[in-house]
Amino acid sequence: MLKEAGKRIGHLYPKAPLPSGDKAPVIAWIWSRTVTCPNPACGAAAPLIRSFSISTKSAKEVWARPIPEGKGVRFEIARGNGAPETGTVCRTGATCLVCASPIPLDYVRSQGKAQRLGAQLVAIVAEGQRERVYLPASEKHVRAAAVPRPDDVPTTEIPNNPRYLTAPNYGLTHHSDLFTNRQLTALTTFSDLVMEARARVLADGGEPAYADAVATYLGFVVDRLADYSSALCSWHSSRDIVRNTFARQALPMIWDYAEVNPFSSSSGNVQGAIDWVAEVIERVPAGPPGTASQVDATALPSAATPVVVSTDPPYYDNIGYADLADFFYVWLRRSIGGLYSDLFATVLTPKVAELVADPYRSGGKESAKHKFELGFSDAFQKLQRAADPAVPMTIFYAFKQAGTAGGDGLVSTGWETMLQGLLNGGLAITGTWPLRTELSNRPRGQASNALASSVVIVCRPRCVTAAVIDRKGFIAELKAKLPTALRELQEGLIAPVDLAQAASPVPA
Repeated sequence: MLKEAGKRIGHLYPKAPLPSGDKAPVIAWIWSRTVTCPNPACGAAAPLIRSFSISTKSAKEVWARPIPEGKGVRFEIARGNGAPETGTVCRTGATCLVCASPIPLDYVRSQGKAQRLGAQLVAIVAEGQRERVYLPASEKHVRAAAVPRPDDVPTTEIPNNPRYLTAPNYGLTHHSDLFTNRQLTALTTFSDLVMEARARVLADGGEPAYADAVATYLGFVVDRLADYSSALCSWHSSRDIVRNTFARQALPMIWDYAEVNPFSSSSGNVQGAIDWVAEVIERVPAGPPGTASQVDATALPSAATPVVVSTDPPYYDNIGYADLADFFYVWLRRSIGGLYSDLFATVLTPKVAELVADPYRSGGKESAKHKFELGFSDAFQKLQRAADPAVPMTIFYAFKQAGTAGGDGLVSTGWETMLQGLLNGGLAITGTWPLRTELSNRPRGQASNALASSVVIVCRPRCVTAAVIDRKGFIAELKAKLPTALRELQEGLIAPVDLAQAASPVPA
C-alpha cells in the first residue's frame, strides 16, 4: 500500500535542499494561518502564530524570525536565544506584525466564517544525518502544497459545541475543512488503497475472512494517519516532533499547524502507523474467542446465566465522545464501511442514545442533568438485575470535575452524580480501589490537577433489610473511622488528588 501510494502522490512531497547542496526528505511543513489586517492603511496578510519557537532544546534553540515586507511577513530561521516570548495570537485576538494594530478575536472569527483565512509557510523541518534540519520556506514547497481539493472527501458537518469543538467558530464547519487539500489527497488515496489491498489478497487466493481482516487493520492505519495529518496538528518544539490532532479530547483551533510528510521516516509517517497497528496485533494475548456487541446498556439481550459486570461508564457533563469520534468514523466508514454495513449504517456516529449531560444537545443544563441521571440509574438497574449476585460489580472511574460550592464546601458534580446513580440503581458501594492508569506526561496531566489514577468502584446489590442511619449517626461513624482509613491510604502511596474518591465507600 505504501509503495503504491508513493507512485500516485509521492511527487506532492518534494525533498528540501540542504545548505550542503544535498537534498533531504521533509518531516513537516510548519504553516501559520493568516488574516487580512483590519487597519485600512495596512491590509497586510497578518500571520496568526502561537509561538515563533521551532526547537527549544538546550543549546540548540531554533526559531522563526518575522521580517515585515510590504503587505506581508516573511520568516527567517534564527538560532540561539532571542525568540519573542509570545506569538501574535492571544485569547482576545491578535496583533499585526506589519503595523502593530490589534486584531480583535471577533474579527478573526468573522473572517474565518467568511472563508477569508489564508495560510503561509513559515518553516520546513527536514531529516538530517544526526538531527533535524530547519529551513526557511521556499516557493517550490508552497506550490507543491497547492493541489486541488479531491472530490470524494467526507463532507459531514461538525456539531456546534464550543466547549470542545472550537474549530467551527472559525469557519471549519465540516470534517473535510480540518485538512489541507494535500492532506485530503493523501488520506483519500490511502483510503482507496485499503479495499484495493483486500482485492489483491483475494486475487492471490486468500480467504475472504483473511482479506477482510487485512482491510480492517489497514483501515485503522488510515485512521491513525488522519490523527497526524490534519491542519489541527501542532509542532512540539521541545521534542521536535508533530503533535497529533487529539493531543487532548477536543478539536481546538490551531493557528500554526504542522503538516507531516507521510512518506518520511520520522514523526507521523505512514510506516509508523502501520508499525503501531502491527505491534498491537502482535501483543494481543492468545485466548478463547470473545464477542463484542454494540448495544444500548438499557436494552441488554437476556443471558442464559448471570453475567459478570465490569464497566467504564460515561461521566456526567464530560466530553461528548460521539462528536469527537466522528473525526475517525468518517474515514473508517470511507475505508471499510462496506465490510461492516451494520456498524456504519449512519453517516455519522449515532448520538441520540449517548448518555452525556450535554446542554447543547439537550436544550439546557437542567434538562441535560435530568436526562443523564435518569439514564444512568436506568442502566445500572438493568445491569444489576443481569449481574451474578455472587460476583461484585466493578466500575472504573477516572474523571475529576469540580462543581459549584455548596453549604458543605466544594462539590464534585460528576463524582456525586455517579455515586447517586449507583445508589438509585439499587447498588451499595462496598469499596473504592485506586488504580494507577493515567499517563503523567499526557497534555491533560501536565501542569494540571488531573487524576493520577483511576478509581475502581466495587458494588453489590443493596440488601433490602439494610439498616438506615441518620445524618448524626453517619457523621459519628465518619469521625470514628475516617482518620485511620486515611492514614492507611496515605501509607499506600495514594496521591492527594485521589484521596477523596478512594475514601468513598458507602456501606450497605
